Amino acid sequence: MPQCNRSSVFQMGNCGSGAKLATDGRFLVLSNHERQATVWTIADGRKMCSISENSNRKYDLGARVCTDRLVLRVGKTIQVYDLTVHAGYWRAASESLGVSLNYLIGDGGLREAAAMATGLSDPTFHELAPAMAYGDRALTAGHVCPRDGRPGCALVVVMPSGPATHFLSWVWSYLASTMVEALLAWAKDHDIDAQITCVWICYFCNNQVRILSEMCKEGSDDLEKTFESRLKQIG
Repeated sequence: MPQCNRSSVFQMGNCGSGAKLATDGRFLVLSNHERQATVWTIADGRKMCSISENSNRKYDLGARVCTDRLVLRVGKTIQVYDLTVHAGYWRAASESLGVSLNYLIGDGGLREAAAMATGLSDPTFHELAPAMAYGDRALTAGHVCPRDGRPGCALVVVMPSGPATHFLSWVWSYLASTMVEALLAWAKDHDIDAQITCVWICYFCNNQVRILSEMCKEGSDDLEKTFESRLKQIG
């Protein structure tokens, strides 16, 4: 299977006025006058890879993103490219994750994990963070972040998770039980299937190792843009 050429990181604004070939909500594929297809990650506006069509004949280009493959049509020829060979694919996949609702509200899930991590019967998330999200005892200790390739990742990477379907607005001063009971009530009132629902929650989905332990913004680059892009992506 052919592989896309690796590329540097650019802002999406640098991609020029190329024609849109395809989008699937995660990636945008543009073409330019040099008959080159460029894949951008929508969530953070970064260039992931470029693919050049080397034929001298002036065929039209077409493209489609199918899960983890880019299908490029050049005239009557179909070429399939593996997007998973690029770090940008895994970065985008990680950043689109939400925590499983079943884990958040189910038996043996968040409530029990919070009590075990802190030794408190019902900690706030301020109390829970240094015991679970960062530090030597964190659940993420020893794991490499798929977003920057460094040790220490977001909790969502090591927890039951999937593509985020909902976004939760809340505050860190809540008790763990407050979040669990609110989500339980919401799921019951709206007949939500916890098995297929995943919730984007900043505590779990941002890299707290970078933000709180290292006191930098690398885990989410720009928090305002992170929240905005997740809201748009989830819809």
